[in-house]
Amino acid sequence: MSKQTVYDEAEVISCLEIALSVINEAAAKNAKMQAHVNAGVVTPIMLAKLAEVPGPMIYTYCNKGFIVAKKDGMTQRVLIDVNEAAKFLAKRYIKAGQKNDEVRVELANA
Repeated sequence: MSKQTVYDEAEVISCLEIALSVINEAAAKNAKMQAHVNAGVVTPIMLAKLAEVPGPMIYTYCNKGFIVAKKDGMTQRVLIDVNEAAKFLAKRYIKAGQKNDEVRVELANA
């Protein structure tokens, strides 16, 4: 039986804002990433570092369509729109928050 997850609109908006600020802060520290963000894209490896997940996971999500990405025709380089990357990070933040809430409830009931 799967759980139906209800997202609060304010929570989603705040997570998107946080995700965009994380991307911009990381870009401010790295000139190469700053150039990509200024162009409106990030690479899968950059997104993997921000999300703290393995790089191949992001490539797999791109190939399966979970993350919308485009390929540069000349080099076959995969690029992800900044807003799409922020959506992915926001989903990760919301999931992590829900897991933390579940753990707190289990610990309180123990």
